[in-house]
Amino acid sequence: GNDFYDHPTTLGGSSAGGAECPICFEPLSRGVPVAFVDDSGRAVCPHFLCASCARGYEASASAAGAYKRCPECRRSAPKAMLLPRLSDDPLGWFEFLTAESGEVARSTLLRAVSAMLPVDAEQLGRAIDEGLITSRPMGHDVTAADFLTSGLYAWVWRHELEHQLFGSTGPLPDISDREEWFQFWNVSQTGLLLRSEVFRAILRYFGASSLDRARVSTLRKRFDIVWASCMLECRRRQGHSSTRGVTEEEFAREGGLGDLLEEAFGMDPKEVGLRPVPKPEDKGANPLSADALDWTPQRPTRPGGVGMLTRERLNADNAARIIAASRPKARNVVLGSGIEGAGMRRLPRQRGFPASGASP
Repeated sequence: GNDFYDHPTTLGGSSAGGAECPICFEPLSRGVPVAFVDDSGRAVCPHFLCASCARGYEASASAAGAYKRCPECRRSAPKAMLLPRLSDDPLGWFEFLTAESGEVARSTLLRAVSAMLPVDAEQLGRAIDEGLITSRPMGHDVTAADFLTSGLYAWVWRHELEHQLFGSTGPLPDISDREEWFQFWNVSQTGLLLRSEVFRAILRYFGASSLDRARVSTLRKRFDIVWASCMLECRRRQGHSSTRGVTEEEFAREGGLGDLLEEAFGMDPKEVGLRPVPKPEDKGANPLSADALDWTPQRPTRPGGVGMLTRERLNADNAARIIAASRPKARNVVLGSGIEGAGMRRLPRQRGFPASGASP
């Protein structure tokens, strides 16, 4: 649970980067990459094709009686093979890429990772040089021991598992369907939506890569505020709460985690958010900057909702409870509807928020 929360493994999806097939230009990470290999089963060059184009390319070469050649570097090879899965056979994956020296050129290694994961090879190389992935610098040629013990293998392995888990799940669900959203992201299938599972959902909707640590940190701070508010409300209702996660009932009820997430992340000005819609044109400030952490969206509640426990209502409720607890005579204050008795106006239970520029 906390491992993903502290060290996320999202890469932003196939549109965020990664190598493309040189024939059809589709992202290679959508399938299993294919390389041209020699008689010993080792790649002859650092270039990859998608499986579909490789089959067609091989068939055309065989029909013409020609030797197979890489369409990028024109190096010849007797056959083509799928790149082994790293999670199945780490040494087999590494040996597939090795030269006669038994080492793998750093550029080949990065290209292979970029072919299997939606990550740009140059961006990955910069992260390695900055010490964000490996525990020591990586030279021009990499040995199996360097790959397995430097931290790169662990990084690729964790991200490959995440990619296999969510790489082909189709469209992400709209948070307005609370039940579908809960079931989709409850990967542990325990009936308890974990904090790490909700954070994974946020990173995936926003296309945030684990390599962009500043952006991940900002989203985590925003989510921490929502999670703390949810735990506070659960304790108020039940007298206790599990800090590990929330049940489907706690997620879906009015004022529950679903409402709080939709308020905080539903429709950011420049982001898709948790309700997949076209991004609006907005040339203003970055909504993920530190100054935007308290931004409140302007949008309706989910269909069929009966109001939303907004941040203003939460603050008013908390203040009302404090006053009621410290001044026994003020028990007639209606908790959950503002501090009308303390001189503040009642906050109406309304569907949605006023339109931009409208009077409150």
